[in-house]
Amino acid sequence: MTELVGIDLGTTNTVMAYLDQSGEPKIQVNAAGENLTPSAVYIDDQKNVLVGTEAIKQAEFGFPIWTDYKRDIGNDVKYDTVQQIDITPEALSTFVLKKLKHDFEMSRHRDIANTAITYPANFSNERREASLSAGKLADWPVDAGINEPSAAALYFAMKENLSAGKYAVYDFGGGTWDISIIEVEGTSTSILDTSGIVQCGGKDFDLKLKDLVNQKFSSETGDKIDDSLQAPGIYEGTKKSLSVRDEANIAIRQQNGPPITLSVSRKEFEAAISTLIAQTEIVCSSLFTKYPDIVQVLLVGGSTRVPSVKESVQKIFGKSPLSVGNPDEVVALGA
Repeated sequence: MTELVGIDLGTTNTVMAYLDQSGEPKIQVNAAGENLTPSAVYIDDQKNVLVGTEAIKQAEFGFPIWTDYKRDIGNDVKYDTVQQIDITPEALSTFVLKKLKHDFEMSRHRDIANTAITYPANFSNERREASLSAGKLADWPVDAGINEPSAAALYFAMKENLSAGKYAVYDFGGGTWDISIIEVEGTSTSILDTSGIVQCGGKDFDLKLKDLVNQKFSSETGDKIDDSLQAPGIYEGTKKSLSVRDEANIAIRQQNGPPITLSVSRKEFEAAISTLIAQTEIVCSSLFTKYPDIVQVLLVGGSTRVPSVKESVQKIFGKSPLSVGNPDEVVALGA
């Protein structure tokens, strides 16, 4: 038996899916049983490579890890050289995909017949080719790539029986934001238009929250936060809490003395990210003026969980957006 696989090579997480015997797409967990594999890599001085959650654990011990490199994939970037290994975005992506291929084969015990790897619709040809090259270097049988909005629309069309017409695929991921206008007819999709902001994603929300917390910490203590003492993902975790709560506490570690606990409200967080949301609204308004007959807005990407993001979509398009399942998994399932 052979398998057909789809991979969402994401900035924050990488996700793999396969078609089961009934033709239904299913998420394939990694060796740790996780649906989402953090796109994080650690390499020690003996060339040992750790990927995903295991890499993030090394950051907790103070070791440097690589994340967010997808933002640079396809560009002529080299971060470092470790034991004669050039650390590039493509190389780091390859390490992640090798790990996932190993986990897939150990779990499924089947050959992989074909693989589709996704990339943002606004990626240049060079960046698309670099994404596919990482899959090939990891020994995945990559036959083709697919735009993330096309993959997402295919999954929505299958799960929601979308009527024929134009849809906006609103994709707010960890590293990038983009919106595409898709023509849907049955399970056939075509991209009519696309736009986006490369340096605008969940990571940028985290940085805005970090600045806000820094201001609060400085106001209370007169000092600056020592980033080296803070737990990895502390700002991302607080952001997630504020998606379901009106207020969240965050404990900031100090060199001397107990941690300082600060309170952050959802209203404060929304004010901090308002400039980023405003940028997306300008793009959305322009596309909606061009395509006023949009049937529905389809939400993709983990950052769409932020309440002010959904409110922004409702405000611009005048209709409640549609989501299905886990927004982090939609692209891989569609692929």
